[in-house]
Amino acid sequence: MDKKDKKQHIRIGDDDYIRPSITKQDIISSNKKEIKDRLEDWILVPNEYIYKLDNGVWIKYVSHEGLYRNGGVIINNSSPEYIVLKNPINKITWSVNIKKNHIFIEDQDKKKEKEQMKNLLYDLWKKGDIEIEK
Repeated sequence: MDKKDKKQHIRIGDDDYIRPSITKQDIISSNKKEIKDRLEDWILVPNEYIYKLDNGVWIKYVSHEGLYRNGGVIINNSSPEYIVLKNPINKITWSVNIKKNHIFIEDQDKKKEKEQMKNLLYDLWKKGDIEIEK
């Protein structure tokens, strides 16, 4: 991370965010089925392999309290202690303790299959072979 990139990051807690009493992640965390659904095409990364995750990889995680977190993009992998994530939209950064959280990455094979299916359906729609109803 170069100096220019660092200036574009805001450390969590240094922003003006006021946390509502209940967040979307709180609602998801209160429903085990919802957590499972959110992680359906994601793979649990064993702690001993987290060091292999590159910057730029999106992760999701579940805290040691069982709370679901949407995660963010890795900007610093300091395994085996922690990783630093960034929300690419609001540029907020925060650290995630590797030892206390369960880290998930997207299953690339399933992602590729979905993309191929989307492309196939789009091509069929473009040719007029299928219609989309509202």
